Amino acid sequence: MLAGLVGIVVAAGLLSSGVEGSWAQSSLILVLLAGSAIWLCGRIALGWLPSPQPTLFIWSAALAAAALSALLLPAPPQDRPAWIAAAAGLSLFPLVSVIDVESREKLDRILRIAAWMLVLLAVYQRLHGGPHPQSILWNKNAFAAAILLLLPFAVCAENGLLAAGLLLCLWGTRSVGAWLGLSAALLLHRRAVGAIAFWLGAAAGFICLIVVYAKLQSLEVFARLESWRELWRMIVAAPWLGLGLGLWLGGLIVLLKPGPASRRFGPIAVLIYGLVDFTLSMPSVFWLFCVSTALAAPASGLSLNIASRHRPLLCALVVALFGAAGFLVWRQ
Repeated sequence: MLAGLVGIVVAAGLLSSGVEGSWAQSSLILVLLAGSAIWLCGRIALGWLPSPQPTLFIWSAALAAAALSALLLPAPPQDRPAWIAAAAGLSLFPLVSVIDVESREKLDRILRIAAWMLVLLAVYQRLHGGPHPQSILWNKNAFAAAILLLLPFAVCAENGLLAAGLLLCLWGTRSVGAWLGLSAALLLHRRAVGAIAFWLGAAAGFICLIVVYAKLQSLEVFARLESWRELWRMIVAAPWLGLGLGLWLGGLIVLLKPGPASRRFGPIAVLIYGLVDFTLSMPSVFWLFCVSTALAAPASGLSLNIASRHRPLLCALVVALFGAAGFLVWRQ
C-alpha cells in the first residue's frame, strides 16, 4: 500500500504541475496524509510497525520543522504552499525507507508510467509546433530536471525506448545546465556506465562548456551570478537550519555516497544542474528528487512491536497529528 501511495502521489504531482493554483498540490498532500495515517493505524492495530533509521527520521523531521517554522515568523513568507510542499517532500524520506525491496519495484513501475506520459505529451506538443516542449510542467527547465531523475528508472529497467524518449525530450528542452548535469554524472560514474557513455559524457560536457563560455557576457549569465551572490548571502546568514540548509546538503551526501550508482545518478545530476538553474523550486520535481534520493538508501528493515494495550492510544495520536497537519494544509 505504501509504495503505491507514494508512487501515485509523486506521479500525480508531476502530471498536475501545469494546473493553475495550489489546489491540486494541496489535494495530493491531503491524500498523502490520509493514506499514511491509514497505513500507520493499520500497522499499529496489527502490533507490528516498520520504522525508518532513527538518524534518517531525525534528519528529515528537523528539516521539515525548519520549513514549517518559517510559517510562524512575524512576517511569514508569501508563498506558504511552497513551504508546506517542501515539508511534505521531506516526509517522503522516512516513508520510502520503510518500503521493502519488492514494493520498491512497484514504486519504480509507477514512476516509469509517469515518465511515459510526460514523454508522450512532450511529443504531442512538439508535433503541434512547440519549439521547446515542457510537457505538463511549468517550464522546460523543470521538465529537464524531471527527465534527469526519471532517466535512471528507464535504464535500470532496460527500457531502451523510454530512455531514448527521455533523452530526445532533454535535447528538445535545449537546457545547457541539464546536459552539464548529465555529463558530470556520467563522468562521476565511469565504472557503472562504461567507457562509451563516459566518453560521450565528456564530449557533451565539453560542448556545453563552449556554449557557456560563448554566453559569458549575456544578461542571462549576469542574472545568474546575481542569484548566486544572493544565495551565498542567505547561506552565510543561516548556514544550517535556515535557507542555506547545510544540514540538507550534509544529509544528502550521507545518503547518496554509499548508494548504488543506478540510484544516486539522477539526484547527483540534478544537484549539479541546480548550480545553473533552480531545479528543485517546483514542488513536484522536489518530491521526485526526495523519492529518488531516498531509494539510494537500503530499506531500513527495522520494526517496532506494539503491545495491545498501547495500540488505541497510538492510533488516536496518529489521527490527531495527521488531522492537525491536514487542517494546516487545508487552511493555506
